[in-house]
Amino acid sequence: MDNLLDDIFEKREEEQRQEAKKYVELVHQARKEIDLADHLFNVTYNAIKDLKMLAAIEDHIIKSSFCALNSLLEYLRQKHKIEAFSTNKSVMVDLFERKVIGKYNSFELNDIHFLNRLIDLEHYMKNSTLRFKRGTSYVLALPDYSIKSLNSDIVKNHLSVSNDFVSRVEKELNNNED
Repeated sequence: MDNLLDDIFEKREEEQRQEAKKYVELVHQARKEIDLADHLFNVTYNAIKDLKMLAAIEDHIIKSSFCALNSLLEYLRQKHKIEAFSTNKSVMVDLFERKVIGKYNSFELNDIHFLNRLIDLEHYMKNSTLRFKRGTSYVLALPDYSIKSLNSDIVKNHLSVSNDFVSRVEKELNNNED
């Protein structure tokens, strides 16, 4: 009987250790994604100048930003500062707005606007039925004929803002681990 209880307690402790490292893995994944997007934009895109590549770069930017957000929220959940949450991007942004903005100086309302723009862009990227090049832009069109265009300046801005966001999440996590 004692062995059975010991096994149960050991298994539970191991699960808690693995859960505690989840936010660390997420922030490392966010850093990898943003570094990959940076390399694709500054090296590969500049070499080949294929506008279709902008959508692939934006995909990495979106993944990076939301891995960082998920990491921060997961850290706060583990510290019992927020409740369990859905990994739906809109839900995470709403939770971030309600529970993080204003309580942590590292984050501001501009982060909410940026994350919502990424959600909107991802919607266009997933649901566009028509994609084409127009001058120096890559255009995504939905079935209702609403359009969104990508160009190197937009992607460069998103890359910069996302890199800054990931860095601030890393800094916040490192400051609070001590």
